[in-house]
Amino acid sequence: MKTPIAVHSIGYVRKKNDATRIDIDPQYQAALLVMDGFSHII
Repeated sequence: MKTPIAVHSIGYVRKKNDATRIDIDPQYQAALLVMDGFSHII
């Protein structure tokens, strides 16, 4: 039996004129900063 996987957005990619940025929801920002030292994420 296969286990279902749920995917949820943690932010948005925004493009305005020639600039593109990624806005991460505040509740996930601290956790992503901790992952800065890792070379791989599974």
